[in-house]
Amino acid sequence: MTYSEFSELTASIVAEARAERARLTRRLSQLGYPVVPSEANFLLFGDFARGMDTALLWQAFAIEGAQVDDVGLPGYLRVTVGTPEENTTFLQVAERLAPALISP
Repeated sequence: MTYSEFSELTASIVAEARAERARLTRRLSQLGYPVVPSEANFLLFGDFARGMDTALLWQAFAIEGAQVDDVGLPGYLRVTVGTPEENTTFLQVAERLAPALISP
């Protein structure tokens, strides 16, 4: 692989990650989840302020098939920007769980 080909591939990967991060942010916000602004390859979301245990929230997402992390920040979970398919799975789970997690 030439340097030019590598540069093009890298730019393509970065562009897809940015687009996926924007998609995650937009959809989580539409569902009512607060999202911390990010330029990284992950998002903090939640602000589960009703005294919800983030370890239990992590389990709820994991049981449903979404890959999230409990990074020890009370009230927040972290989702890594993944492939479009991984992100779609996560968003489907976030949508199913939203009625129980988001205050009206």
